[in-house]
Amino acid sequence: MKCAFIFVVIITVFVLSSEGKWGWGQRNDRRNGRRDYQWCRKSINKVAAEIHCLRQRLSDCQVIRKLTTQCDSKHYGPKCIKPCSRRHCDESLGKSTCDRKRGLCVDGCLAGWTGPDCTEECDSKHYGFMCEKLCSERHCDESLGKSCEKETGLCVDGCAAGWKGPDCTEECDSKHYGPKCVKSCSKRHCDESLGKSSCDRRHGLCVDGCFGAWKGQDCTLSKTVD
Repeated sequence: MKCAFIFVVIITVFVLSSEGKWGWGQRNDRRNGRRDYQWCRKSINKVAAEIHCLRQRLSDCQVIRKLTTQCDSKHYGPKCIKPCSRRHCDESLGKSTCDRKRGLCVDGCLAGWTGPDCTEECDSKHYGFMCEKLCSERHCDESLGKSCEKETGLCVDGCAAGWKGPDCTEECDSKHYGPKCVKSCSKRHCDESLGKSSCDRRHGLCVDGCFGAWKGQDCTLSKTVD
């Protein structure tokens, strides 16, 4: 307002001076008008400079605020929107800390989960710790259909003959065979006149047939039984 008023005064003085009015002070008025005009410009420049500085300070404050704002102990990630309680950390050795940046699980994930923060469930082809085991490497009895439980890889319908364990990845030892490896090789009645028979882990097959009154692949069935 002050600058506008001075500008109007300058124009009025200039017009009156050009018409011969106030001619006695024409030179001084022009000099004063120029001085006021310069003062106005300096004032405007100073205000603009102050506004620029203020904007810069606000911008700097926003940057500093972003850099210094931290998530609380129960949240992590961008904008702190991820809750630590929804992770699936392996805490068998103690409660895991919750890294504010990534929610890192210190001792890894529970079986069936993966990712730095253990929030990614195993896909349909994997299971176990960090989803490292392949469902295709199990030896399930799939006569009734396929299944792959994400935590243990459990074979719902049991194992194929010659294998054992929840996920059917343990092969029978040399002394056992059959489903779940419960049949003993020593209880077969193989004909070993030509040498000791091997013990096939799946069926317990007697290579050279059965001894005496026994029959079946593994020679455990008596011929005298109807």
